[in-house]
Amino acid sequence: MWVLLVRLILRYRLGIIIAIGIITAFMAYNATKVKLSYELSRMLPASDSANVEYDTFKQRFGEDGNVFAIGIKTNKIFELGEFNALYDLCNTIRKYEGIEEVVSITRVLNIYKNDSTKKFEFKPIVKTKPTNKTDVDSLKNVICSLPFYEGLLFNYKTGSYLIAITLDKNKLNNRSRVDLVYNIRNIVEKYRIKHNVEVHYSGLPYIRTVTSQKVKEELKLFVLLSLIIASLILIMFFRSFRVLFSCLIIVVISVIWGLGTIALFNYKITMLTGVIPSLLVIKAIQNCIYLLNKYHWEYKSHGNKVKALSRVVQRIGFATLITNITTAIGFAAFIFTSNALLKEFGVIASMNVMFEYLLSIILIPIIFSYLPPPQPKHILHLDSKFVKTIMSKVKFIVLNKRGMAYIAGSAIILISIYGMTLMRTSGKVVDDIPEKDPIYKDLKFFENNFSGVMPFEISIDTKKKNGVLRLSTIRKIDSLQKVISEFRIFSKPLSLAELVKFSKQSFYNGNEEKYELPDGREAAFIMQYLPSKIKGKKNILHSFIDSTKQYTRISVQMADIGMKEMNLMKSKLRPKTDSIFNPKDFNVTFTGNSIVYTKGTEFLIHNLWESIVIAIILISLLMIFVFSSYRMILIAMFCNLVPLLITAAIMGFTNIPIKPSTIIVFSVALGIAVDNAIIFLSKYRHELKFRSSDIKESVINALDETGVSIIYTSIVLVLGFAIFIVSGFGGTQALGLLITVTLFVALFFNLVALPSLILSFNKSIVTEAFKEPVIEVYNEDVDTEEENDDNKI
Repeated sequence: MWVLLVRLILRYRLGIIIAIGIITAFMAYNATKVKLSYELSRMLPASDSANVEYDTFKQRFGEDGNVFAIGIKTNKIFELGEFNALYDLCNTIRKYEGIEEVVSITRVLNIYKNDSTKKFEFKPIVKTKPTNKTDVDSLKNVICSLPFYEGLLFNYKTGSYLIAITLDKNKLNNRSRVDLVYNIRNIVEKYRIKHNVEVHYSGLPYIRTVTSQKVKEELKLFVLLSLIIASLILIMFFRSFRVLFSCLIIVVISVIWGLGTIALFNYKITMLTGVIPSLLVIKAIQNCIYLLNKYHWEYKSHGNKVKALSRVVQRIGFATLITNITTAIGFAAFIFTSNALLKEFGVIASMNVMFEYLLSIILIPIIFSYLPPPQPKHILHLDSKFVKTIMSKVKFIVLNKRGMAYIAGSAIILISIYGMTLMRTSGKVVDDIPEKDPIYKDLKFFENNFSGVMPFEISIDTKKKNGVLRLSTIRKIDSLQKVISEFRIFSKPLSLAELVKFSKQSFYNGNEEKYELPDGREAAFIMQYLPSKIKGKKNILHSFIDSTKQYTRISVQMADIGMKEMNLMKSKLRPKTDSIFNPKDFNVTFTGNSIVYTKGTEFLIHNLWESIVIAIILISLLMIFVFSSYRMILIAMFCNLVPLLITAAIMGFTNIPIKPSTIIVFSVALGIAVDNAIIFLSKYRHELKFRSSDIKESVINALDETGVSIIYTSIVLVLGFAIFIVSGFGGTQALGLLITVTLFVALFFNLVALPSLILSFNKSIVTEAFKEPVIEVYNEDVDTEEENDDNKI
């Protein structure tokens, strides 16, 4: 098959180039349509109970994650000039299209009792801009006398004030949100500079906007860096600009196809799919080095360019196919998860790894068939002193120091097992944001002054129409709020109970001491002053009660805590909640963005562990099919699983948490690292056939020929993944660091441990099935008539 393939490639090279050009143009056109994701990633299946409850809650009460929070810290806010500046700022923001409401101390409502109509009227406290200090002092006295807003809009003790900007839900998940958020930030920055105040930004819309823009910027940065590193490595290894530009052609086409397939599948660029172009650059260079090393090795042997190109495809075409399949399996394992984000990543990455292989195996022979043969300086890398020095030390250890290598390896494994027990999970919304980043610092400001900005909702079903307005229910809500106040991670609650307290205060003409729940007699008078019908969003009760008055909510903001802390909090809060709201009479649900995100992270991590197991099983089955010896596969997989164990230990010792962005390391790294084992075993088995089953000589010859490619490609992979360390996201940094470490350790195990184990257990693992497989991977039979016929194009 491979002989026929290379004949077709070389004989119809012009037609193939045209076909690839047309496909690339089509992919490039679609790549221009690729979009950035502005949505909060949904990690739970649509049918999950937490998702269903959250969707039901949003249908009943609206979005809970659409508030852009701006924090201001100053002791001069109630000076005339400062107050008016804030007044103008908030009114300017409110005029922007896509803003539903702006709430601050200059835009708050008070409740006024109208005795003639027997109704409460909700009117703004600041009706017009104050003109003198006396007006501001009067407004200050009113605002500060309303406990309803204390802890929500201002923290008088710390001099901190909040502007809550509610975004139109239609703006939340599209490109227009970016312009809106940045326009608001720009005018706030002008306000900050002019009035010399401390300003902070947070809230889910802001965090999502800034992070999505960072993803976009880093997509370009990573592609550029990977191209620069790949170019430097190719020049250093091959000392030829022809090789450099030829490989870059394949790289650029691969990236275009990758972006094109994202658009064709109607996917969007996320934090995961955003690294695919860089991964393709790395994988493309790896394949080019494998194929070009073989090309140069063959040309050095006989000096015939066409024969050398033909043998590249014939002899290692299948071996490189298997290595690319194992890499694709590492990505494809994510397809078996129940998470849409991971499935998209798995589909696009695995498909494009195979597309990139096809491009490499086809274009390398075609491009170099048009170019002159390599000059002597271009093949000097085959005799690199650096590589020879490394390989001589490797062979010395394999032949003479295996015992010491086993002792050192065993000690490392034992230490790693202990380190693995120190691993911890996380699940924060800003998990991937470094502590030095302004987003993280601003979030801490809100947590310190307002207890956080992450939405946490408690939905209460009274199981009866009009059950919410019963005084007994309102008292239960207040009792639960007192329980909530015991948790420092929660802000002051916002609920019907607080509104009723506010109403009582207003009923008694603003008396601050009357901010409390009414007794039974008072309730009869006060409740009749509240609106009787729940209609429209402008009705203040609409935020707290559904139209049937059967459902209500308690809204709080909370600190960004991890998965473990969230589960611990729920385990403490649930029994106290049930003791107040008897489950027989009420159905109380914890929901909101914070709950869904945390449970989604937990679900995702579970899915990722499953994907690792799937990847191990699939790669093992593929290798058993190829090498026909389960004993050999056990040794090969052992040598590639130990690096994963060491990486897990590093995570434990360095306190890098288990989270979606770090756990994908294991499947991806395994799929890539095992390539070296396949290349070595393929050549080793071939040597056995031509060395009369001399295991020692076969191991050494296999190391001599494959060692160069393994070292070169490992350097490419290590440096290629190292570029992710410069990311502004902690998760991407960890991804780069951990895969780099894994591949570096895997290089040692595949060059030293694997040959050593083969020599130590040669009689039990080198079976007849291994020497005479179902299918030959590394085909180096003598010249065939067809091959000789291909020596001319």
